[in-house]
Amino acid sequence: MSEHTPGPWRYWIYGAGTRIEVLTSESEFHKATPIALTYRDASELGFKFTPPNAEANARLIAAAPELLDALKHAVQFNSQEWANKAEAAIAKAEGKGE
Repeated sequence: MSEHTPGPWRYWIYGAGTRIEVLTSESEFHKATPIALTYRDASELGFKFTPPNAEANARLIAAAPELLDALKHAVQFNSQEWANKAEAAIAKAEGKGE
């Protein structure tokens, strides 16, 4: 199995908020690697519905590297440090922290 693109990842809402892109956290936007797209308004894609949870999906995808890392360490070590990192990753995925 190949490795995933290293984190951290972030999400960016474009224009009027119809397109949400998950990107690597490069300091220069044009150097960021695209990871995923979600849409608040799927009419851009020819669909006649609006996904109600596009931003929540983008947050969850953007938190994936931290969630994976925290879970790996939580399994390997039973430490408060990694419990805190797991809580921070969960908060990022739920839009309660970065």
